[in-house]
Amino acid sequence: LHDICSNDSILRNSAKLLIYRCLEVGSTASYNFQHGPSSRLVVNTVLPWVAELLGRRDPLIRNCGIELLRYAVVRGHILDFCCLCDQNEEVDVFLNLCHIQSHRRARAIRQLHAPEVLSSVEPRLYWTYVIPLFMVFLGDPSADVAATAVDALGHTVKILESAEYVKVICRLLHLAHRASELQKFHLRGATCMLENLRTHYEPYGDFDDRLVRRGEAADLGALYSTALPLAQACITLRRDAQSSEQGSSQYLQTSAISCVSSMLALFDHEKSEAGTLCVLKFIIENMSSRSEKLRDNAMTALKFISIKLGERHLPLIIRVLRNGRTTGFHLHVLGKAIHVLVSNCVNMSPEIATVVFVEIVPTLQANLFGSARDRMDSKSTKPVVEAKPSYSLKTISLIAALLKDGDSLIKFVRTFV
Repeated sequence: LHDICSNDSILRNSAKLLIYRCLEVGSTASYNFQHGPSSRLVVNTVLPWVAELLGRRDPLIRNCGIELLRYAVVRGHILDFCCLCDQNEEVDVFLNLCHIQSHRRARAIRQLHAPEVLSSVEPRLYWTYVIPLFMVFLGDPSADVAATAVDALGHTVKILESAEYVKVICRLLHLAHRASELQKFHLRGATCMLENLRTHYEPYGDFDDRLVRRGEAADLGALYSTALPLAQACITLRRDAQSSEQGSSQYLQTSAISCVSSMLALFDHEKSEAGTLCVLKFIIENMSSRSEKLRDNAMTALKFISIKLGERHLPLIIRVLRNGRTTGFHLHVLGKAIHVLVSNCVNMSPEIATVVFVEIVPTLQANLFGSARDRMDSKSTKPVVEAKPSYSLKTISLIAALLKDGDSLIKFVRTFV
């Protein structure tokens, strides 16, 4: 079994042939299969080792594991996966997983979470043999295959128990915390799983109550105590230090902010608010920078927060941003930030729009009627790129469209007359 991982191809192929022979002797077609020593060898030693090979990043070793798993299925050791085998090589899922063409690998990954597979495979087997494949294909050289693996991880909510599902999320974030070249896909995989987790439970009522009724509150606690700190650490894990002129501001990992925001949407109001305030500290730091790239980085972060959290903490976020630096060119940076938040907040209610209106009117007025001098960076002769009245005008249009109460709308318009 250890020789399967050898760099010597002759030794590796010889070991694979011996394991093939072992799978033949211990198959369901063999005499006294249920109690024979060959059967115990396959179940207790060979198949666990095959499952370990499926998670190897080396494609040669991983493909050996896939081929051995296919042979174990053919010989009747894992009957649940029979639907994945076919005499036609172009249809056989196992053979396509090993194929050199990326579109065939991607197709095989999609077939692994097809409805007929999810309904016929035991969850324990899916956890043992399929989940490692999804996670390892996040590092596939083809971006299409990696993106397909991200989507596949989200579909596992239909078959895995919540405890196992949360373990996969935590594992992805542990890998992301190592700051490898695959950090982006590990974070995307965790984000996709978090979004699908809420989508899966929402039809049954409130998310938190649903978990409590199922006795799975501990799984939500694991997300808060283990996964959330890992995701928050990834926000600043690989930040590029800026020059002394730009202070201590550094680039934020927007993929990590998207992941954190998706997770915060699962928690109760108190925990979600505390996590949001923690993320805003980094964003405000970048909004105050004289570097246009850092300010754009902060705007992208705010966009993800608005998309993932919606109107849940929108008044609070705007209030916190207003408490930062709001003089000179910083005022116009704030104006654009408000536009980003409002324009990306889907399905904002009229009640929240009214609250937001009270918070943003002073900033909008200053942006529209402020002096030209305020639009300049004190160390530059040109206006900052955020100093555009169009951002405030667009924000006014968005808020006005949301306000349903005639008095509120009239009051809103009168503030600019």
